[in-house]
Amino acid sequence: MSDEQVFGRDHFPHIFKPGKIGGFTIPNRVKHAACSISNYNSVQGFITDREFYRDQMIGRTGSGIITNQGAYPDPKGEGKGYWRQLALYDERFVPGLTRVCQSYRKDALNSLVLFQITHCGRYGGLDCGYTMQPSVVPQKLPHFGAPPREMTMDDIKRTIADHTNCARLAVQAGFDGVELTCFQGYLLANFNSRFTNRRTDEYGGSLEKRARFMVEMIQQVRKTIGPHLVIGIRLSGSELLGDQGNTDEECIELGKIAEDAGIDYISIVIGWHESEEGALGRHHNSDRWLYMCENWKKAVKVPLTFGPCLQDPYVADQAIRDGVMDYWEICRPFLADPQRVHQIGKNDIAGIRPCIGDLMCLAKGLVQQPYICTLNPILGHEGEEEYQTRPAVRKKTVMVIGAGPAGIQAALAAAKKGHYVSMYDQRSRIGGQLLSALKDQRGGWTYEELVQYYEEQLRRQEIDVHLGVTVDEKLVKNVVHPEVVVLCSGSKIELPSIPGIDRKDVYTTFDVMEGNPPTGDRVSVIHGGKVGIVTALYLSTLGKNVTLIHEGERPVEKVPATWRWRYGQWLKQHGIRIINKSKPISIDDKGITIVANDGKQELIECDSTVFARRVANQDLLDFLDWGCDVLFIAGDAIRPRYLHVAIHEGFRTGNRV
Repeated sequence: MSDEQVFGRDHFPHIFKPGKIGGFTIPNRVKHAACSISNYNSVQGFITDREFYRDQMIGRTGSGIITNQGAYPDPKGEGKGYWRQLALYDERFVPGLTRVCQSYRKDALNSLVLFQITHCGRYGGLDCGYTMQPSVVPQKLPHFGAPPREMTMDDIKRTIADHTNCARLAVQAGFDGVELTCFQGYLLANFNSRFTNRRTDEYGGSLEKRARFMVEMIQQVRKTIGPHLVIGIRLSGSELLGDQGNTDEECIELGKIAEDAGIDYISIVIGWHESEEGALGRHHNSDRWLYMCENWKKAVKVPLTFGPCLQDPYVADQAIRDGVMDYWEICRPFLADPQRVHQIGKNDIAGIRPCIGDLMCLAKGLVQQPYICTLNPILGHEGEEEYQTRPAVRKKTVMVIGAGPAGIQAALAAAKKGHYVSMYDQRSRIGGQLLSALKDQRGGWTYEELVQYYEEQLRRQEIDVHLGVTVDEKLVKNVVHPEVVVLCSGSKIELPSIPGIDRKDVYTTFDVMEGNPPTGDRVSVIHGGKVGIVTALYLSTLGKNVTLIHEGERPVEKVPATWRWRYGQWLKQHGIRIINKSKPISIDDKGITIVANDGKQELIECDSTVFARRVANQDLLDFLDWGCDVLFIAGDAIRPRYLHVAIHEGFRTGNRV
């Protein structure tokens, strides 16, 4: 046991308490969850160096249980749901996985190391042109849209054989057992759920019959790997499918059935990809789903691992202490900060990079791209030299203009290289547009956590921060004298040249979201996208009657997929009127006049107007091109984009200085 874990016992004694699963002793109560599909592997499903270096980092997280990402088990690829998903159906895949397992053994010597098998079922068949399901039930989502094919009895037997063969190969590669994926709408969950199982044979109908596929698979895997190795299963605590899916009570019954079939632990997961409400995301508190564990604990005897939305170590430690759960399963928070267990062990909670739950990791996977973390620009680049922050050959004076996410990341990276860094911003607090995002009624508080984390990091790096300062030519030339300038001035709101634009009842979204609410009860918000939508929702919570006017097809069109449907749903719930394919042409005492793409004009009666379209703030660019030695630009100062782009670009820029 490391010194930090001994110290951590004083503050989080239950997190660092040893446990037991099957015949294995677990050094602590943290499980590294198989979090999303990375899409770092080859298209054929082989481990790549990119994936291997990522796995090395996983082995160094300090987790007592490690599960790798899910692999599809069949040579046809019917279980493949992601472009570069890991595969294990043949001896050819074993050497790469052996290399990974040996890496885990080196860095996590006493940890339980498990291999996750993920047949994606109705979300699979990426290269097949069809999806295998217990019954023909069309997809709700555009991301997984291949036609469904009902599994025959031969298909069922073959799929069970594929899973047992995969388990055998995983053990051959050195793993201590396997974890079966039976949640989120993947194959095993398809059989268990009344939503997707409409069969009338012995694999459908009653709950016990729907569970037969799962039971036979557990039994065959157990027969294959023997009694001494571990079989875990991830089950839905709640499908969140309304009347179409299983009840929460049926989910618990499925847990009891899995226990009787011989599994060693249960991982409780919430929701499906097609759920009627989002189970994850920044709009949920850390303990949102913890009550599920309490109900399961009364029904099953095997250890429970749990983690949806749960990233607060105080809540986790208490839940383990109170017997609500046995192991804290960490998924996306490990993407944001792989060192969080070590930080908890040192009682350095302020030093943990938070997970803001924006689900960019999942959004990338849904468009078949390698996953990323908004806050961790190194994720997926652990083995690349250009992403390592090394001491600078020569220390320079660096001026960062703008204390938003891009500027903060650039300043931190440059300071870690040993440069003398100063940062300037006209606002009275760091954060840039994060300060506006604090007003997001669906989880804006997570941005407050992020700003506080950045404030702490700037303090630790001893960066000279100047707030409430307007940067101009005089300051750059005569006061700071920088060798390097990093322009991270962000974006500003574009005001169109139309009659009435200079009226007092005209605002920008930054005005509104940073403490200057518009007058009157009726407000028009011009331009959608995330900025306009969040502004409209915020104004609605103030009791305003809001109209959202968007020039494009629909206001959510450029919102990431994992939030697009949520924002669309929330706009409806708030009763916000939406007018698409229109733009403003004048403002007067009655309101704002708009013109549609077909030329039709309409007066929208309102008391005030809020503009939300962003453009790059490049006011200093002409001077800086000639007025400094070396100039870098990062973030929205190039072009308004997303938070993850600003953070990653800021980091890479600071690392280049």
